[in-house]
Amino acid sequence: RLNSSHLVISYAVFCLKKNRPISIIAFSFLVYTFFLMIRRPPRSTLFPYTTLFRSNLILERFDAQIEKAGLKAVRYADDLIFFADSETACRRIDEFCRESLAEDKLEIPPLGKLKSKSQIYSPTQDADFLGAAITLKNTKYSVLLPRAKIDKILKDFLDLSSIKELVSRRLDMSQLISLLAAKKAGYINAYDMCENLDQLEQSLDAVEQRVLKKIYTEQLGIDLSKLPPVAHRFLGLN
Repeated sequence: RLNSSHLVISYAVFCLKKNRPISIIAFSFLVYTFFLMIRRPPRSTLFPYTTLFRSNLILERFDAQIEKAGLKAVRYADDLIFFADSETACRRIDEFCRESLAEDKLEIPPLGKLKSKSQIYSPTQDADFLGAAITLKNTKYSVLLPRAKIDKILKDFLDLSSIKELVSRRLDMSQLISLLAAKKAGYINAYDMCENLDQLEQSLDAVEQRVLKKIYTEQLGIDLSKLPPVAHRFLGLN
């Protein structure tokens, strides 16, 4: 059990870069992965256990049972990923989790249903965990940030390119610039274990400039071509 998504995936990356078998809880080479997200039953009073602290408290017994059973797993809050050597083993893990969590009146989504967060991935499939993808490249596994995830992050930034939206959030320009910088730093820190981090950094730099230019030109009617370089720097533009 680790308390940081960064630590969780970074340790996996460390093992991968050292060209050794995946070994987050001393488990063997990654073959099949089984991913699930714990959720409450419809009438449960135990929710929300969305924070790490609460998740760790409510799942302490479950963590102990995983360790006792010798299962190879990583948990971050209510997201878990298990590693096994066959699909059959993954299905046994699914049964184990359902039975164990039922004792705490918790459940997991049905296995394999469309859009369900409980999935079995074969050795050649990208396994999505905490927004990153554990991907087989040639004979080694690496961690990448999927293009779809990058696009989703960029949309989050572009939503801030409307003055009407900013006013509704009670943000002025100085606050917007600070917010953009903070969001950039947050995403880069969250995914700095990904091999394609440079792609994310370049995309964030570009979308930050795009947001500012859209506000200045389309929202405020400023002709940026007529401004000297020092004015561009003052406005936070490259």
